[in-house]
Amino acid sequence: MTATDPRAQWAELLPIPADAPPDAAVAQFLRTLPGADFVPPMERIAAVNVLAGAALPTTPDETVERMLRAEVEAFAERYWELPPAERLTTWVELSGRGTPTTRLRELEPGLDVPVTRLVDPVAEELAGVFRTLFVLPPRERAIRRNTWLLEHAADAGRWSSALAVVQRDSAPLVALEPNLRTALSAHFARTRTAFVEGATTAPLKSPPTYTDRVTRAAHSYEPQRASNEGWKGGGVLGSGALIVLFIGIRLIAALGSSSNSPSRSNVPDPPRLNFPAYTSPKGAPASIRTFTIAEVAEFQRYEREKDEGRNPQVPWAYASWVLAGRPAGTLERANPWAASAKPSHNQTFTAAEVAACERYEREKAKRGNVEQPQAYASWVLAGRPEVSSRPEQPNGLTFSFDSALILACQKYDQTMTGSKPDDYEFWVKAGKPSRPGDYTLPTDQN
Repeated sequence: MTATDPRAQWAELLPIPADAPPDAAVAQFLRTLPGADFVPPMERIAAVNVLAGAALPTTPDETVERMLRAEVEAFAERYWELPPAERLTTWVELSGRGTPTTRLRELEPGLDVPVTRLVDPVAEELAGVFRTLFVLPPRERAIRRNTWLLEHAADAGRWSSALAVVQRDSAPLVALEPNLRTALSAHFARTRTAFVEGATTAPLKSPPTYTDRVTRAAHSYEPQRASNEGWKGGGVLGSGALIVLFIGIRLIAALGSSSNSPSRSNVPDPPRLNFPAYTSPKGAPASIRTFTIAEVAEFQRYEREKDEGRNPQVPWAYASWVLAGRPAGTLERANPWAASAKPSHNQTFTAAEVAACERYEREKAKRGNVEQPQAYASWVLAGRPEVSSRPEQPNGLTFSFDSALILACQKYDQTMTGSKPDDYEFWVKAGKPSRPGDYTLPTDQN
């Protein structure tokens, strides 16, 4: 274990060795309860949850949240070093521990994107830029993207050619960073040139130095000091006269405003400004963002609980749904980048592919360093299916399950208590899946 290993950091809070078994973590946690008056700190509860797989309730704690955020960022740093299957496993494990959901959702689209090494060195370098930008938070990503475009503007044609190679051989990777793809595309060349010229020919003015500010302040002080010298010569009599004059002016103004000022009803209302309603450009789609049935059900549940006076958590993408006019859910979420479509969970595999994937898992458990088959990630995401005697007939409806909905259904399925998720029946009908994705619901046979 290294000093930066997340498990070692959690182990220090109990404290126990980083490689201690789960039972040792639970025993150490129980031993420390009397010393804490049976009210352990939140970071210690979170530590035993991580090290022993417990599910003790916790409340927000600054130390715990900081450590959870650090774990997510550590996962982002080694994101592309992990095979897609391990990447998905780590992501699901972090999602179940209350880690920052917004940051994890940003990393979700690339979970099943493999790292494809390209022969062209320029295209391989550009693919590395796409990978680096994707795992950054939004603000850092925008800064890094614009900096890179500015530094490589002189070779725009070279990078546009490399983009075509990456798009051809690794289209799902390109779809993860659409802004960079647009900036390097051929039809964006004129806008890119204007961006570079504006960034290089109009530098920001340097801020004034401390000496300049002191000099300006000294010059402005000279007339004021001269007037103050004359004021001192007037003595107390001059100051008293000014005070009396000031009070008199205030009294006269108050009397005039109380007797002659017009009433509020006579003041004309400001003119109303009528702005034209926004219309989409001609030929543009009505909305790129669509919402699944599960998402719409979650939004409607949130509004019902809010109307009942409860304080539910705002679902992700709720504001976008409201701005879109609260549309009905679709069976599948529209994908504006068709090239980045995820592999279907109805995908079938040949006997050779299934045998290669199973052999890879057996040899990996023994030796560890085994070359991964090309179809392994899709096979894992499909639930490790066996060889089918005949292809599955696509006669059912497709339903999309995200990680939040799956976790809610699993918790309800274990206890059968509490609020039943609106889409629980669809989840059961789909075979109680444990991985996010699109699943075909079997049709009822009459």
